[in-house]
Formats: sequence, C-alpha cells, structure tokens
Amino acid sequence: SINQLKLLNFNNLENISTLRELIRVWSQICRELQEKNDKFQEQLQLNQDDKQTMFNAYYSLCNYIQHIKEKLINVKHDTV
Repeated sequence: SINQLKLLNFNNLENISTLRELIRVWSQICRELQEKNDKFQEQLQLNQDDKQTMFNAYYSLCNYIQHIKEKLINVKHDTV
C-alpha cells in the first residue's frame, strides 16, 4: 500500500479519479495498520497472560516450600 501511495501522481490532485485512488490507498493503509495494531495488542495480551501464569506458578511454589518448611519444623519438634 505504501508503494502504491508512492506511485500516485500528486501533481494531479484536482483530478477526481486521482483523489479517489488516494482515498482508496489511504483506506487500505489504515486497514493494514489497524490489523498490525490488533496483532500487536493480541501479542501484548499473550505476554501479559504468560507473566501472570509465571507469577502464579512462582507464588504457588513459594507457598508449597513454606508448607514443607512448616512440616519439617513440626517433625523436628515432634522428634525432640
């Protein structure tokens, strides 16, 4: 689309067909940019989801380790 824009003759903007072509190309560029933006936003969301998953896993692991520590402390006290 950007290449199409470069091919347009901007010296002849009074010509209605040139204006129509310009609008058509600009519309196409806008659609392409919107699609790229949507994909980018989707990727950002996936990255956020991955971060949340990693945080949840880390938090669960910390809780599990704490639970094991408490059990070990209880076992230690019970055997003394």
